[in-house]
Order: sequence, then C-alpha cells, then structure tokens
Amino acid sequence: MFTIRTYQQPITEYVARGTDKARTLHSLIERLPDDVAKYKSLAHYRESLLAWLEGYF
Repeated sequence: MFTIRTYQQPITEYVARGTDKARTLHSLIERLPDDVAKYKSLAHYRESLLAWLEGYF
C-alpha cells in the first residue's frame, strides 16, 4: 500500500523554525519554472513572497 500524508502549516510558523527553512523555501520558489508556478497558483504573488522570505535571513 502506498499513501501520501500531507500537512499544512502557516508559512510564518514554518519560517520561524530557522533561517535555513526560509532560505530553502526561497530557493525552491525562485527556481520553480513559470508554468509550474502558474499551475500552483503561485505566479501572481511569487515576487512579493520571495521579498517577504528574504526578511527572514
């Protein structure tokens, strides 16, 4: 049997776990191809999210 368990956590709580978490998330979002960002409904606010994450490192 194969299952996938997903968890949700507010982004503020996640990045509060350490600067390494904020840097990793920033890097992943920054490298996300445009078509994938659009599919994930992230393209519209990606730049503001990246700027916000930079405040955590």
